[in-house]
Amino acid sequence: MWILVVKSTSAFAAALMSMLFAAIIVSAAPASAASWNFVYSSSTAGETYNVYYGSSYRASISAVRDHDTYDEVIFLRDKKADGKGQRVTWSSSSGSGACENNAGAGTSKACNVSAPEGGRLYYKWCIKEGSTMVYCKSDSILG
Repeated sequence: MWILVVKSTSAFAAALMSMLFAAIIVSAAPASAASWNFVYSSSTAGETYNVYYGSSYRASISAVRDHDTYDEVIFLRDKKADGKGQRVTWSSSSGSGACENNAGAGTSKACNVSAPEGGRLYYKWCIKEGSTMVYCKSDSILG
């Protein structure tokens, strides 16, 4: 997903934006072709994936490191009443584990994980329906 913000009062900029917007609409997939999309963002504290099904915001996962305590936490947040939950599995040189959020829309779960300072934490995050993993994404973060 790309977001372009342009602040300009020139006629050229307005014409350019009109052409870009038209091109985006023409190239958009049909509404019936919904798919899972992960939108990534990062900060000095960690990283976040916001998860969409089509244009519907469904969930998010954040992997963060508390630089005071050096603890790693993965937050699972359910944003949609759709009967789906989230599951994360992780591994590092310090061990591995799993955590789930099945409590429903509007809920969050903090999953404490262990990774050595300076080590890499690998995780796989999934949208799940019952025990079936519907869609998964793998990534890692430096501890």
